[in-house]
Amino acid sequence: MLSLIRAGRPFAVVDLGTAYAKALIVALGPAGLWNVVGAASVCYTHLGEGDLWPERQRAGLEALQLACQRAPSLTGRLFEPAAYIVAITNDAVRLTAHHWRGTRQQPDVPIGRDEAEQLLSRARGASLRRPTALRNGSDTVVHLARLGLSLAVDGRPVTEFTGFRGSEVDVLSAQAEAPAERLAPYKEWAAAFGRPFVLLPECLAALELMRPLPSLVLVDVGAACTSIYAKAPGRGFQVLRLASGGLSFTRRLSRAAGLSPSRAEQIKLAYAGGGLGDRNRRRIGLIFARGFTSWVRRLASAMVPLRPPIPHVWATVGGASQLPEFARLPASLANASIAYAESDQAIPGPALALFERSPSLVPLRLTDVCSHLIPGPEAVEPGQVLAAGLAEYVLRLAQDERSRRAEWQDQVLAAKAGFEVMSDWLK
Repeated sequence: MLSLIRAGRPFAVVDLGTAYAKALIVALGPAGLWNVVGAASVCYTHLGEGDLWPERQRAGLEALQLACQRAPSLTGRLFEPAAYIVAITNDAVRLTAHHWRGTRQQPDVPIGRDEAEQLLSRARGASLRRPTALRNGSDTVVHLARLGLSLAVDGRPVTEFTGFRGSEVDVLSAQAEAPAERLAPYKEWAAAFGRPFVLLPECLAALELMRPLPSLVLVDVGAACTSIYAKAPGRGFQVLRLASGGLSFTRRLSRAAGLSPSRAEQIKLAYAGGGLGDRNRRRIGLIFARGFTSWVRRLASAMVPLRPPIPHVWATVGGASQLPEFARLPASLANASIAYAESDQAIPGPALALFERSPSLVPLRLTDVCSHLIPGPEAVEPGQVLAAGLAEYVLRLAQDERSRRAEWQDQVLAAKAGFEVMSDWLK
């Protein structure tokens, strides 16, 4: 698959979410840069009702078709994807954190490139232990990715080992894995296209987007749940989930106004885009303000497992993050009451005490965090940002031999440890 991308062939990224299917078409532009040439999002017909997998398949195909149809109007060319990247939602993925510490024989000698690769290789091998059954007695576990989280030399956070002196080196990492039966529908759906494909977890996209930033909390406000990604120097990378997302606003509007969920979702989108009159906007704003206050309280309680001090720089992605209420997130969060993990009841207290300083909200611009994917000519919406992050990850592997070799070694080590691996896509 990567050989096709190195040859300049276009590819697609599909994210089958819990309420929307998103698709991006990525192609090599005339200037030799990779661009998003088509994008589309399709809402499911029955929001949160019964088995969503048939809806996901239908909406995913429709989103792909719409994204492909967008390309000629933007570029004057029709693009047929030669490969597919399919995002796996966080509810199907298990993350296991690992801490590895090594001792150097010559602490006064700067770490060379070869020694750095040997240290990281030893850390990878130690982190990949034989998998255990995850659900229903299954003994087949798929290795999805190893997330390199943070490095330290003698307790000092570093971006890479090369060039540093010291005796003790630390590597914090996480293993992303999933039961084979949870991934089977995704594999069957992607294989039907008759093109090379790979399944990658959404958390990998978040980590890729946060790679250039030393400290950040990224909040992905999905439809059914909210994922919180926190990265801080020397403290690694944490992922938390909150079982409340954009659909909670839709349901609140549906109940308050007596609307069907589908109609309430349409009005929510119009409200987020500023397409309502002043009177309706004020009425709906009051409903969503109450919903936002409730959501912030739950978010503050969900943050308790994060190791303080929590980074003060925050960014939001996801479709629901377009609601005007989310501009007030830092101030609302700092004043919210929190429930500590050791208590069964909420203890009134400002969440601000958990932060390194007063939190602030910054826009997550793809031009700031992507070095291989250049946004445009198609605009990437907040709900499609993680799909763009997966495209950036795959492009980095395709163009960086060292990154590709490290990923290949991870796959080999995972196979030796007893995981099922998907390594063909790296060729």
